[in-house]
Amino acid sequence: MDVRLLEFVEILRRNGIRVATDASIQAARALEALGFDEPGVVRAALRTTTCPRPTDRSLWEELFDLYWMGAARAADDGAPLETRLLEAGLTPDQVAALLAMLQALEGSLADTTRAALAGRGAAMARLLLAGALHPDARADMDRIRNVLQLGFYTERLLDRMGWSRVDDDLKRLREVIHGRLPMAQAAAAEKALQEALAEARRAARRHVEREYKKRNLRAQEDQRMRALAERSFYSLSADDIASMREVVRRLGRKLRGAVERRMRVRKRGRIDLRRTMRRALSTGGVPVRLAHRLRRREKPEVVILCDISDSVRNVSRFMLQFVHTLQDLFARVRSYVFVADLGECTALFKAHEVDVAIDMALSGRVVSTYANSNFGRAFAQFAGEHLEAVTSRTTVLVIGDGRNNYNPAEGWALEAVRRRARRLVWLNPEDRLSWGFGDSEMRTYAPICSQVHVVQSLAGLERVVESLIL
Repeated sequence: MDVRLLEFVEILRRNGIRVATDASIQAARALEALGFDEPGVVRAALRTTTCPRPTDRSLWEELFDLYWMGAARAADDGAPLETRLLEAGLTPDQVAALLAMLQALEGSLADTTRAALAGRGAAMARLLLAGALHPDARADMDRIRNVLQLGFYTERLLDRMGWSRVDDDLKRLREVIHGRLPMAQAAAAEKALQEALAEARRAARRHVEREYKKRNLRAQEDQRMRALAERSFYSLSADDIASMREVVRRLGRKLRGAVERRMRVRKRGRIDLRRTMRRALSTGGVPVRLAHRLRRREKPEVVILCDISDSVRNVSRFMLQFVHTLQDLFARVRSYVFVADLGECTALFKAHEVDVAIDMALSGRVVSTYANSNFGRAFAQFAGEHLEAVTSRTTVLVIGDGRNNYNPAEGWALEAVRRRARRLVWLNPEDRLSWGFGDSEMRTYAPICSQVHVVQSLAGLERVVESLIL
């Protein structure tokens, strides 16, 4: 199998894309039949065989470009030496004479020197790829752990490309130039040569940077996502908000995976006699390996009461999105939003994608978003019109800062909800030190709740939801 294909598959696996062995074999057979001449054909063949999950498509495309197009992009065509010399102030006759002299010496120059002076990106790309495919070079790329090591491994790659010969070539060329041209023109020509060779060094550096990126793309992305998840909702820019949607989905997948792993690794529970006997058949009953039957975890029902006033708009968006991303972990989710009035948006979430439904809810499709927050009024409305939504299996999540604009707190309504629910959990984006000051009614509401959590980031929200379902 082609060494480039093997390395590409390894990079896919390292970045979290699952590629089975038979898929690698199919990819090798496809490339053997189709060849490497047409980039579009190579891309289609490898995407079909090595990208089984649609959710991995964007990551796969980025890795394909980094791997298969990396050397070519690192060695973009530079300016030919003739152009550099003319720009340096040499006359056309002097340039022609110098190029003729260099052509006479071409057979004794290193391949890297010739490619750099010619400004041929394709030739430099082949040299970079040849150097990078050396087994020792591949091992070097695997050792890069941070950007501070890029310079060191760039020098290692240049050594494998024969850069020591380039330095010798430059000394010879300098002697010839100074022997044939006036001092000023010779200095300008020498500077042009050095710039051409410096571009070759930069190409090698870009190639190493791409190698580092493609081997660590998932790790870098995960680090960026973790940093975003820890950011306070109040500090998010418009670009951050757009990126956070992917963070929400990733945290949701992580939490679902944690639940599945926990269920798989549990070894205690009621003994499953049928499976125990079946296991014993293969060993004649010695030893007996007990099989356990796990009691199915009872999924909680969830009712969400979410403040969507301007003061907590970003918080509400991500909390709603995160909880609904985890719907398969709950038996039932019913959603209500409020500012002063309260309205149910469960049907909205069933009819539309979660992002669209949240945008519609926040834009005033369910309740007016132009009023001032009135938690007491919303709680009283819920207790009077929707209390049947709460049962002894229901976890009620209240999301909001508890700032009531000096309206009646109506704590009795929240108590009515608490008496019917399994538990009442309040998620507040404000620090506890601010509770009870100004128009905050958290000193009234907090004692009624089963749990109260300060949640100012998605990472904090993940920890709270994890405690509710695990």
